[in-house]
Amino acid sequence: MLFDGWELDGYIEIIQMLSDLLGVQLPPVNNTNDGEVVVESGANGLDKLGLIRKWKGEENLNYWNDPYCNMINGTDGAIYPPLVDVAEKTYIFVTDLCRSIYTTYERDIETMGIKSNRFTVPAEVFDDKNPENFCYCRDYSEDPSLCFSAGILDMRPCQFG
Repeated sequence: MLFDGWELDGYIEIIQMLSDLLGVQLPPVNNTNDGEVVVESGANGLDKLGLIRKWKGEENLNYWNDPYCNMINGTDGAIYPPLVDVAEKTYIFVTDLCRSIYTTYERDIETMGIKSNRFTVPAEVFDDKNPENFCYCRDYSEDPSLCFSAGILDMRPCQFG
């Protein structure tokens, strides 16, 4: 479990055994701090509230093949600047993925009498045919066929150094 929760010791051994059998390396992330995050407080403008400025002391990543993919954009997804424009993409930096993703407006919703907007992550964010994702494939320049299919990322640069 992420953060505090149930003890999964029996399941963890089974998952580790299967990962060893299949040759898949799993990162050690159970209840793990994934680094210091510097976030805008909104004092320099509410339109910047919650935006991540640094992660692990760095303004950019160094895991991917291109400055675009190494950018830290958006919030952590827990807070957004007020008055979000539904015509604009909202960006989220996901530390577990070591990348920024975006959401787009889906529809208005109401929960317990509170009206809000629902934003979802569109399929193109993880689409292997999307040119914006080419720099997440470490071997793209050598042979694009070596890249993973849509929805699968090679996390070795990020999770294992």
